[in-house]
Amino acid sequence: MLVPSVCHYSFSSSGGAGRVASQLSRGLNDLGVQSYVESITDGDIRDCAHRHPILTGQALFDYFFVRKSRDQNLFTLYRKAGRGKFKSHKNLVHHLHWTPGVAAVPQIKNLIQSDSPTVWTLHDMWPFTGGCHYSMECDHFTKNCNGCPQVRSIFLRSVEESYQSKKQMFMGSKSFVAVTPSRWLRNQAEQSGMFTDCQFEVISNPIDTDLFLPNERSQVSKSMELVVGCNAVNLNDPIKGIGTLVYILEKFQNQHPDIKVKILAIGSGDISSKRIEITTTGYLSDQGQIATSYLQMDIFVSLATAEVFPLSIAEAQSCGIPVICLKRGGMPEMIRENINGFVLQDPSELVKALERFAGSDVNRVEMAVAARRHALANYSTQVVVKKYSDIYSGLISEGTDL
Repeated sequence: MLVPSVCHYSFSSSGGAGRVASQLSRGLNDLGVQSYVESITDGDIRDCAHRHPILTGQALFDYFFVRKSRDQNLFTLYRKAGRGKFKSHKNLVHHLHWTPGVAAVPQIKNLIQSDSPTVWTLHDMWPFTGGCHYSMECDHFTKNCNGCPQVRSIFLRSVEESYQSKKQMFMGSKSFVAVTPSRWLRNQAEQSGMFTDCQFEVISNPIDTDLFLPNERSQVSKSMELVVGCNAVNLNDPIKGIGTLVYILEKFQNQHPDIKVKILAIGSGDISSKRIEITTTGYLSDQGQIATSYLQMDIFVSLATAEVFPLSIAEAQSCGIPVICLKRGGMPEMIRENINGFVLQDPSELVKALERFAGSDVNRVEMAVAARRHALANYSTQVVVKKYSDIYSGLISEGTDL
């Protein structure tokens, strides 16, 4: 069935969720489906200060005052004002992404419990927690988020109320499908007990595989130099594990002085080493520049402790770059062990993984080819858009039958 129109809602048209929304919208337009993105900004919350001062103030309050420490995971509790407006029409599919600021919980509840075809791609755990983006080791979201360990005691009651209001969103859902980009996030969502009335699907996030392309570098096997890549908006974010990566690579360099190790870090922040040459790109918004940076890497490493579906891994693979990651979140689902990368139980295992990669235990050219093949089969916009189109068509068919 033809899908007449799709509107994607995301606070920003950039960032992880915004890039996914924009890529899906472009892919749908290429298929002849009218699709567009409604967002507050094409940057981040700092770009909204003049146009949306209250919203910006709420976000800053969450960041500096709600959490006990800035070293803890992001938490969104008071940034909940909805600036967007939902148009009710049975042939218009509402596709939600990162919603705080663009859609308030009461708005979403009315939408989900209406006959309007609605899809929500969950990009983190926020939709089913009291406010944290990732629960880390905490399982309070499986109950009612009482006694939240991330926030100051004065906000504990507000966190519980936020959890309950979200739980009510999904009760009696009608023409609604929840989507997660990883099985891990789906399992987390199901543990919350909020989605008992909902249809669930797992669909990988799309990337532009025509932009993120391999070059001849990935077809050359070298042994005397190893360029290790990483990516984070904030390279100093402890959750991203860049500091741990530097420490372990220094250890590797000491053990293997014959291999010159370099780090290429995409993102902003100050990281340094007396032992290893480090190049940082600064924050990059241009996708072409990001793709060019991947092509200078031999291998991409993520020691992040909280990731659902990092676009950086998918983009690196699309460029023919093998990946090493921790067994955390949804990252292991993106790796075929010993074929397009390695999965580590613990960061300390990185040394042995790099020894295998830099030595003769693996064929680096074959691994690069396998990484590209995996990206085309799983992350290409055409593949992902087809899966979403089937969901849209099903929702519209149900609405027509009603």
